[in-house]
Amino acid sequence: MRKDLFGEDFLKQLDALGIRLKSQMEGGLTGVRKSMSKGTSVEFSDFREYSPGDDFRRIDWNAYARFGKFYLKLFMEEKEAVFHILIDGSASMGADGKDEATLKLAAALGYLAFKGQDRFRYLLFNGNETLDSGLLSGRPGFIRGLDFLAKAEFVGTGSLERAKGYL
Repeated sequence: MRKDLFGEDFLKQLDALGIRLKSQMEGGLTGVRKSMSKGTSVEFSDFREYSPGDDFRRIDWNAYARFGKFYLKLFMEEKEAVFHILIDGSASMGADGKDEATLKLAAALGYLAFKGQDRFRYLLFNGNETLDSGLLSGRPGFIRGLDFLAKAEFVGTGSLERAKGYL
């Protein structure tokens, strides 16, 4: 039934989309999203005066030659976002095609995270259990995520309280 739920046409439509975060990332692993912190990357951010204890390898020697003072080059550090995609797996979602729409939306969000080189996980709340895909990243992770969604069963009652524990 769900084999062609995530067909080529669906994935081609997703290619035009992307996730844009309103705020910059703090913490996390190295990735491609802009971070609040300064670090090492290829994107120059600013200069600041050298103070004892700073990494001398970041001194801009050209600025020293011009101004006679030590300045550090600062770069925008890039971080990886982690998305938790929560899915209502209750039996009521199985009515009127809501299950397929839910799975397509979850797959779309996972794809956008994959495309943005971020990590993501699916959490399916059905009955009294929570099914966790584990953290996924890259193309193999996205494929495992699609397999996880294809096996999803909508049974029992949902629990908003249990889902809130993951927020």
